[in-house]
Amino acid sequence: MGGSSTLFPSGAPDANSENYEDQLFGIIVNTILFDRVADNGSSVMEMFLKLKKTEEQNEEEGFSVPIAALSTLDDVCKRVSALLLAGLADDNEGENADLVESRGSAFCLMQLDALLSLLKDLAASGGLAIRDVNMQGVVLSSTGVFVQIMEQSMARRVYAPLSASLFEALMTSIKIDALPDPGSVLPLAGKKAIPCVCEAPANYAHLFLDVGTGVQAEGVTWQSLYLVFSGDLLIFAQPLPIGPSGDGRVVASCYTERVQVDTDPDGDKNPSSARRLFLSHTTFEPKTPPGLFMFDDAPKPAPEVGPFVRVQPYVSRLDVWFEHQRAADLAYKILSTHIFQAKANRGRRIQAFLDPRGHYSE
Repeated sequence: MGGSSTLFPSGAPDANSENYEDQLFGIIVNTILFDRVADNGSSVMEMFLKLKKTEEQNEEEGFSVPIAALSTLDDVCKRVSALLLAGLADDNEGENADLVESRGSAFCLMQLDALLSLLKDLAASGGLAIRDVNMQGVVLSSTGVFVQIMEQSMARRVYAPLSASLFEALMTSIKIDALPDPGSVLPLAGKKAIPCVCEAPANYAHLFLDVGTGVQAEGVTWQSLYLVFSGDLLIFAQPLPIGPSGDGRVVASCYTERVQVDTDPDGDKNPSSARRLFLSHTTFEPKTPPGLFMFDDAPKPAPEVGPFVRVQPYVSRLDVWFEHQRAADLAYKILSTHIFQAKANRGRRIQAFLDPRGHYSE
């Protein structure tokens, strides 16, 4: 997350690759929806709202967006003027300007989806959902009930949730394998596996075998692991005792599309030959991070907006160590390629949902 984004992050396929255009098409959709396009900007995902009660209960109520506003001619003129002035003041150049503009268009698509979902519900219920609603301002929930808006700043506006299918497309990895259970045995034969070493914090000790590759150094437990790529999953597997099967034991796993990899800019200052990469995992659900990943600080409560809380990214991190610089460079190249492909696949799945008659289909 943080920082500017580019349409061509590391890991992009060669221009002569057979699926080059499809991969770039998918990564652009992914970038527009999930990445920040400026140092102080936000992603489309961060423009959504969730009802407070569901945020506190950790339920998947869905994302709400404004779909209508009761306006006067004076209101319309003010809004048009504000948009024009914002465009003149925009100092973004090049591809970032295109991303900012595309982000606004994508959000409009989300609003249209929420409006169509609401109209469908109204047609099914004969308008029962809003028959007695005071249009001073209202939030319609996915359960069919409504919440009255009391804040003056949100008056005369109607909010509705995205359709359940679009919410699932944005938040769930559709058409890819489910995450394996920790402790399950993973056959490594035929899979790309990279040896590495990770710190094993005490709160994750239960994920590891009691005997194996753990090493104590200066009060820190280190574990030898394999980074294993299986479809669009990134799996951390502990080597099992030597045997003919060549299997690993699943320690943790996550969807590769939610991972970012960065090199260590201070790697040369390390007196040891060992080198590390920084992995970060981003989700927009207030849940615990995948095994081994840790939050830098305890997540802060989401900012409140009337009856809502803002959707925000939850970023956890993990340092992964390698024997030497050459091994770290190779791992970075492999990770970048798989991350790019996974993010591109996510973008193409969402595009296929939004435009099922488009050129991409699985």
